[in-house]
Amino acid sequence: MRLALMQAADAVVFYTDQEVAEYKKSALKKPVRRVAGLNNGIETNEIQKMRESFVARLRPRDFLFLGRLTEKAQLPLLLRAMASPECRNLTLDVIGDGPERRALVALAEELRISDRVVWHGATTDESKISGVANCCKAFVYPGSVGLSLIHAMAYGLPAIVHDDRWTHMPEIAAHSEGYTGVSYSKNSLNSLAATMSGLIANHARLEGMSNACVSLIDSTFNLDDMAQRFVRAIEEIEVP
Repeated sequence: MRLALMQAADAVVFYTDQEVAEYKKSALKKPVRRVAGLNNGIETNEIQKMRESFVARLRPRDFLFLGRLTEKAQLPLLLRAMASPECRNLTLDVIGDGPERRALVALAEELRISDRVVWHGATTDESKISGVANCCKAFVYPGSVGLSLIHAMAYGLPAIVHDDRWTHMPEIAAHSEGYTGVSYSKNSLNSLAATMSGLIANHARLEGMSNACVSLIDSTFNLDDMAQRFVRAIEEIEVP
C-alpha cells in the first residue's frame, strides 16, 4: 500500500540508502523516478571531539548498552547471557532508563551479576556518555536497534545485534556483518552469549571493526551529511 501511494509523489526520500536500493528492486510497474536516502543519523561533531583512540587491551570495560530500557530492547536476554559460563568475566555498562529498569536491576541481582553491571541512568550529556563509551570495547543491543547503533558506532564501538534485519529500525543499514560488527541468532541465549564472548576475546578484530565504524559514521549517518542529502533531494525536484 505504501509503495502504491508513493507513485503519486514527485520524489521520495527514504531513511537510508539501503531502503532506496530495496525500493528500486520492488515490483512496481511505475516507480517514482527521483528517490533519495538520507542515512538517518545523529549530530556527531561533539562526539568526534570526545572520542578516544580505540586500543582494545587498554579498555577496562567490555560491553555498552545505550538506549531506553523498554521491552523492545530485550535486556533480560542480555542479562541472562551475561550470567552464562562463557560470559562470567565480562562487564556491562547500561546508559538509559525506562519502565523496565526496576525489573532489570532485580533480575541482575537474581542472576548474581550485579557486581559486573553498572546502571548509569538516563543522560543526554555527551561528556558523561563519552566517559563510559570510551572505556568500553563493544556495543550490544539484543532487541530492535535504531539510532542507538549510530551513537555507539560514532564512538568506534563494534556492535552486536540480532540477525533479523526486518524487525530492526532503518538505522540497521549502518551495520555491516563482519565489518562494523557481528550478529547473533535472534532470541537465542546461547547464540548471544557465544557471540559476545567470541568477539570480546579478539582484540585485533575489535580494532579493525572500530576503525570501520569511525570511518563510516564520520562520512555518513551524521547530521551534516543528512542535511546535504536532503537539500540535494529538494533541488533535484523539477518545479513547473
